[in-house]
Amino acid sequence: MAFWVTYAKKFIAKAIAGGFARPSEESRRWEQCRVCGRSYPPEILEDGFCVSCRIAYEERESERTGGNGGRSSQSSGPKDGLAEAYKTLGCKASDSDAHIKRTYRTIIKECHVDSLPKDLPDYLRDAANRRFREVHESYETIMKSRKG
Repeated sequence: MAFWVTYAKKFIAKAIAGGFARPSEESRRWEQCRVCGRSYPPEILEDGFCVSCRIAYEERESERTGGNGGRSSQSSGPKDGLAEAYKTLGCKASDSDAHIKRTYRTIIKECHVDSLPKDLPDYLRDAANRRFREVHESYETIMKSRKG
């Protein structure tokens, strides 16, 4: 079963068990995100921000600092990017091309938009799409390094 489907089922079960199954305006258990204004259970919010708004903020900060946490672009070599790509896929540099391709396809099946449940919350759908792009870029990086 796909990771996101399992995660969504656990999230929904937790929400139902905690009495958060249906948000309402008069419900005191639900709070609003400071940025988007959508209502969420308090355990979803962190410092008043929902998951999707926190991720969007982190992406903006990453773009602002050059994508490498404020370090200069000369300090990170191509091996760092390749090592990160292997880590993203959960493979080793010594693994065969067939093994890496099989791992890539397994992960992509789990987080592809067509394999996600239709009633999945937007922030989980956004996280799955980001994971999909991250895994795809990592796979391309590995394959480029192996061919040339």
